[in-house]
Amino acid sequence: FDAKFAAGLAAFKQDSLLTGIKIFSDLAKQPRFFDKSSMLRLRLADGKQLSDSTAAAITEYEKITTEFPNTPEAAEANYRLGAIYENQNDFVKAKEFYNKASQGTQDFTIRNLALTHSAQISKLENYRARLKRDKTPPSTDSLTVPKTDSLSMPLVDSTAIPPIDTIAKSDSIPKSALQPI
Repeated sequence: FDAKFAAGLAAFKQDSLLTGIKIFSDLAKQPRFFDKSSMLRLRLADGKQLSDSTAAAITEYEKITTEFPNTPEAAEANYRLGAIYENQNDFVKAKEFYNKASQGTQDFTIRNLALTHSAQISKLENYRARLKRDKTPPSTDSLTVPKTDSLSMPLVDSTAIPPIDTIAKSDSIPKSALQPI
């Protein structure tokens, strides 16, 4: 088993994807390797992904997570699903699968990778929200800029200000106090 499994991995590394898929498929068909079927199915899904059959790979990864829950292979399948969706810019699904991968394994490598990717997606979401908020023009009700003259002095409606005589009479200040010195 170990020699054939290693041969399948080597075939993938040498871009002999069909050879690798055939090796893993043959191993998976043998009943004596039933206890290794989750690992073999994961490698078959990897082969589909490497051969640009993304839809088939997604289906296979999802089957692995359903049929072999709470296994390192299910965690790795969730991680790979997160990576696929991240590459497709579906960050909501990617984050969901990364979170599943981080919660479903004690394997620190997969867990840390999944947590890192999930955190990066959160940062991207926050950044995009800030950009969107900053690009939205403020409402005209909340920000009113006073009109100015050519010297950038605020223009004042002089009809709203009462004449000095009226102010002086109403405040009981003698007119002489309002006269220029």
